[in-house]
Amino acid sequence: MKINYFNKLLVHSLISSIQPFEVGLEQKKYKTLKKIRISDFQLKEFVKKIQRISDVDFRFDKNLDIASNILRIFQNPEIRAGKIKYIKNFRKTLTERIDYFIKKRKSIEFTILGLPFKSPNLLKTTRRKPDLGELGFILRLFDITQLIYSIYKPGAKFIILTEGVVFHNFFGISKREAVNYCNYVNEFIKELGITDTIRLHDLAKITTVLPEFRKKYKENLREISKKFNKGNKIIREKIEGLFPTLFTSINSRAHSLEDLFDVYNLNIKDKELPAKFRKIRNDLYKTAIETDLKYYAFHKTRYDINLEEKFLPRAIRCTLTPKPGSLGIFAINKETELLPHHGVGILTKEKKITVKYEADIRRKGNYRAVDILNERTPFYYEEN
Repeated sequence: MKINYFNKLLVHSLISSIQPFEVGLEQKKYKTLKKIRISDFQLKEFVKKIQRISDVDFRFDKNLDIASNILRIFQNPEIRAGKIKYIKNFRKTLTERIDYFIKKRKSIEFTILGLPFKSPNLLKTTRRKPDLGELGFILRLFDITQLIYSIYKPGAKFIILTEGVVFHNFFGISKREAVNYCNYVNEFIKELGITDTIRLHDLAKITTVLPEFRKKYKENLREISKKFNKGNKIIREKIEGLFPTLFTSINSRAHSLEDLFDVYNLNIKDKELPAKFRKIRNDLYKTAIETDLKYYAFHKTRYDINLEEKFLPRAIRCTLTPKPGSLGIFAINKETELLPHHGVGILTKEKKITVKYEADIRRKGNYRAVDILNERTPFYYEEN
């Protein structure tokens, strides 16, 4: 592939689509943050102080059946990510799936993909373990199950299909890091005592027990790469849509924080960069495109063979990237744009959880860094 084509991608999609930093990357100086250390951190006590789903009317509508009432929860704007028509146009299918569990008086099963690993980009986060952001995601899913429990006593459970082991090679991190990340999230779940309600399952294990997956993935990757090289419009649009996120998500830890400020500052054109930084940026372009093709091929294969349905054929599919027929939900709340693994967890003055890029909060300076259990990086940042 030619580097000049990557530059076209940059012009068409990267500058306008990349999630912007709150502080321009021209400002490189980090401010000194006050540090707080909690040596006797108690997770169960801590979460009691966090503001969760509130001020929302989820009362049972007596004019509707239980399945329809449960679907109303996912239509509420405090929970629903994406267009409401993505649910309304598939109401019959979704209520039938929910009814399957209700008729058997079983806990309703939902699946959702997520929790890969912390983004290996020092501008986003220097932490490799989950933090308050991932905890917020777990709490959001748990809170949804409790809303369902309030109108249907067998309740519900979420099976999170974790992406770390599947994608670690794509993004240039070790399998150990991906596994450790998920193990740490599991500790949250165990300590909160919600293992019956929230469960992690390694997506990689599902792909390995389906012999057709690997063959189909290779076929898709070969076909997608071929069409991309020929400039196929549909494939190019798919790749361009993913490119901004992947460009900032592949492993760039080999480069200093100082260098990354210039490399990722897209207000500086390629030709204006010093040769060293131009090479780094071009290498990241190339790696991002290669990752993009693999990532798209994986998800196309996933849909081609109905991966989740073969694992849990009756489960209702939820998603953090809204699409027709799936239940789109906010990972933490509707005010939070970043997914937990793309940044660091923040506790606001109102005791709400959100996620921001670490480079932003370290340069703005109006935060305190909170360490727990003698870890090397903060578990969260707290607004002053």
